[in-house]
Amino acid sequence: MMIDSKPYTKMTVKPSAKIGVDAITEGTYDKIRIGSDFKKVMENILYFCKRKKELKKELPITRVSFVKMKLNENEAEPFIKFWTEHVDAIAVQEYNNPFPDVADLRQMYADARIVNKEFHCTQPWFRMVVLTDGSVLPCCLLGMSLKMAAGNANISSIYDIWNSAQLKELRKLHKEGNYAKHPVCAVCANNFI
Repeated sequence: MMIDSKPYTKMTVKPSAKIGVDAITEGTYDKIRIGSDFKKVMENILYFCKRKKELKKELPITRVSFVKMKLNENEAEPFIKFWTEHVDAIAVQEYNNPFPDVADLRQMYADARIVNKEFHCTQPWFRMVVLTDGSVLPCCLLGMSLKMAAGNANISSIYDIWNSAQLKELRKLHKEGNYAKHPVCAVCANNFI
């Protein structure tokens, strides 16, 4: 599976269902997704995929994701093998410490962690996160992204925030490979390289 790491400048948005599962066995799932119900989650995803197929629907694109860390790295291949026949896409990504100030979380890195020396962040081109208080963040890594809120959806439109000078400047930094000049992006990128 290959992931394009080049920034997106133009794209077509299609409805998608993105589901974080992170395990293929109940024991591992219970350690990662504490308080969730593995059997129910699996049942629901498989039912959704079955109904989509029965109804001959192409959309939404159905994707399951697996964040590889010490607790589950031995399940990456079985995860891919199982989901290949059920979903449209499978994302396997390396664990990234979302709270760099909490050093203990680094011990969750997978032993067989793949280091990407050509890291390029695509988040500023295709994602914004809107929190319940209206804060709009330029990426999904909440622990770091909270420090760089791009606006508030209760005050400004999503369109205006997306096209703001702040986000245009952030995109420019990333496009030019200068993400290290942004204090938050630099910390995040160090988790990947």
